[in-house]
Amino acid sequence: MPTGLGIRGVVNELNQIIMCDGEVEKEDLIFMIRADSEIPDRYKNGKNLEVLVDNLINPTKYSAKTPRSLKEKHKERFELYNRGLNDVEIADKQKTTVATITNWRIKHKLPSNSKTQYKEVHKKRLELHKKGLTDRKIADNEGCKVTAIHNWRKRNNLEANKK
Repeated sequence: MPTGLGIRGVVNELNQIIMCDGEVEKEDLIFMIRADSEIPDRYKNGKNLEVLVDNLINPTKYSAKTPRSLKEKHKERFELYNRGLNDVEIADKQKTTVATITNWRIKHKLPSNSKTQYKEVHKKRLELHKKGLTDRKIADNEGCKVTAIHNWRKRNNLEANKK
């Protein structure tokens, strides 16, 4: 979601997510909002969070999918999870957000598959960084956002490579 969105834009974006995922509980919706790095922080707490959740829940009950298709989607999520895919990979395969998959995984008390994969990702990113690639080129190579690489680099006390 672009960070310049007003509350209506954020509501519209989240409505589309809900329509893809089926009915969402209020607690799950709050978790999704707080976990989504693309939603501006001003909508993650206090009155703005209340207004956002209210705009999503009260006007209509969002249930675009039948319970059967939602069950099928959850069954597929379990299968993908059991094959070792991480939240990002499952979200990509199911054309949904990472926050939705993370929320689903936590709700089902499943540990993250990404902890073991993170070492491989870290090693690959570090290798690309040592070769002098910029954050953008590493992100393009990894198929992720530049901010993810920027945050990874900062967490690992690495300087930005110049263009």
